[in-house]
Amino acid sequence: MRAFWFSHWLCAVLTGIAFGLAPSAAIREQAAALIIEGRRARIIGRGSRGKFRSLLVVAELGIALVLMTGDGLLMESFAHLVRVDTGFAPKNLMTFPINLPRRSLPQAQQQAQFYRQVLERVKTLPYVR
Repeated sequence: MRAFWFSHWLCAVLTGIAFGLAPSAAIREQAAALIIEGRRARIIGRGSRGKFRSLLVVAELGIALVLMTGDGLLMESFAHLVRVDTGFAPKNLMTFPINLPRRSLPQAQQQAQFYRQVLERVKTLPYVR
């Protein structure tokens, strides 16, 4: 379980770093190009454009906070779910689906009889209780 939490944390940190550094790399390249051309580098836009960018940053941070909170609650719920007592020992338990074609056995009694026969045959196998 610790490996799961660590990998989750590592993924979150690496994603945050990657998406946090991508815009700064783009701005740095833009500023370097302007400096090479000999113009003054102005990174943040003027007037309403700068306000819109600031609004987008605030919205992004708010959404990120909500998502991280929901993610933490989801992980905690999953950890509790893993520890729930199921009421039986799943060790050495095998399950498998049986798809019964409805055309070959259309009536409910025929289907029930088929399942009873399958169960009886499976019980005759070694190590099956």
